[in-house]
Amino acid sequence: MNKFGIWIVILCAAFAGCILTGCSNSNSSTSESSSVQSSVSAEQSSEITYSESTSAESLKEEIAEAEQIVKIKSYSLAKDYSGKDALVVTYEWTNMTEKPASFMVSVFDKLYQNGVELGTAIGVDEADAQKQMNDVKPGVTYEITAAYVLQDMSDVSVECTDMFGTEMYLEQTLSLGDL
Repeated sequence: MNKFGIWIVILCAAFAGCILTGCSNSNSSTSESSSVQSSVSAEQSSEITYSESTSAESLKEEIAEAEQIVKIKSYSLAKDYSGKDALVVTYEWTNMTEKPASFMVSVFDKLYQNGVELGTAIGVDEADAQKQMNDVKPGVTYEITAAYVLQDMSDVSVECTDMFGTEMYLEQTLSLGDL
């Protein structure tokens, strides 16, 4: 497992620990409700309103109807530090949670070529690993560029899910013949 994979495992374990310790069985209620305005995209604005009594599930449904959380804005070819071919993918991600979050913790992107997951390309100028770790406030759309080592020039399948792999945010095939 490479360093990046180890950090992902550590971050996931820490995130899961925070979730489990943050859970309580308290039945306190408040009479105040809140409204969040979210800028969904440059072309479309949407107001997502929720109260503290609104279930997380119904909020997720509203968000899903409003817009995709992850989109592929562009992709191109590059070389990694060792001269291997790399695929550079620019994602457009909108933080649809109630708190600041990073792409790295919120979205698990896996790319497959010939049925095998592609590894992360290192030393590609176009990719910025720091941007994947930056926290983004709720409702903000942010661009992230990542690079992956290619096996050959066949099509690449992209899958972006939530941390547990239960929600599919994006499933798309990229044709390298178009580049």
